[in-house]
Amino acid sequence: VSCEGMSLLSHEPHRIRIVLDGHENEDEKLAILKSAQRLMAGEADPVPPFTDRSGDLRNALICLDAKVAGLSFWELAETIHGTDHVRPNKNRGSRSLKDAMRRSLKLGEQLRDGGFRSLLMAKSCKQELAA
Repeated sequence: VSCEGMSLLSHEPHRIRIVLDGHENEDEKLAILKSAQRLMAGEADPVPPFTDRSGDLRNALICLDAKVAGLSFWELAETIHGTDHVRPNKNRGSRSLKDAMRRSLKLGEQLRDGGFRSLLMAKSCKQELAA
């Protein structure tokens, strides 16, 4: 499944193209399209809670994408944590969220620059040992 042309960072309308080029049968393809339709309509299935590590990885990739799009560290924090959480911290001069976004961006850059390989290898080795 490939989805092109949609940004979760922007509320602007998008033209979207969904490509289903796997070996799915017609029922699976229809289920995938229905799921995509629910996502774009804001009715997506609830996302399971993140572990600390998977949350860090998610935030790192969001920071990497958002920084390329030109967002500031405060805007990154609002994207991830919401305005209601960020504004009070920013107004009282706290830099903890901004520093956390810097760390997340650094992790995203490390993953982009090849660190994802060691992450995948570690997971692959654990699965082989468990088998």
